[in-house]
Amino acid sequence: MTLNFFGLPKEIRLQLYSELLVLPEPIVFVAGYGPPSPPLFRSNRNGLFPALLQVNKQAHSEASSLLCSNNRFQFPDISVTVSFATDSAHIAPFLCQIGSQVSLIRYICITIPSFPTFYDSQQGRAMFHEAHIKNLELIRDTCTSITC
Repeated sequence: MTLNFFGLPKEIRLQLYSELLVLPEPIVFVAGYGPPSPPLFRSNRNGLFPALLQVNKQAHSEASSLLCSNNRFQFPDISVTVSFATDSAHIAPFLCQIGSQVSLIRYICITIPSFPTFYDSQQGRAMFHEAHIKNLELIRDTCTSITC
């Protein structure tokens, strides 16, 4: 007897998708700085099976929103990425990669340093690097499901 996965009730399929795509702890990204490294990669690949989204269009349609809306995404500390600020501290490539699903993200963890990232002697005050400000603006503008 052959089991047709898509013959199962949608509620059961969604429960199975959640088991494979939603983690109880944040998905932690670390920065890669060498030529063979991607801008970001997951620090721990255990327990998450995003390849499920590539099975077919129906699985992608039913499950992709769970991956984006029910997980917490933790990005590298922005204070340590100043010298690599030209790549927008790695957040922009991730948000671009997930495309329209970015609007479903509800939880992003970013460590904001207790001190600004550089001192502007012309303005006489400490400030965040422009790339970090752009990241925060990008999150504000694209991750529309995030609420305070």
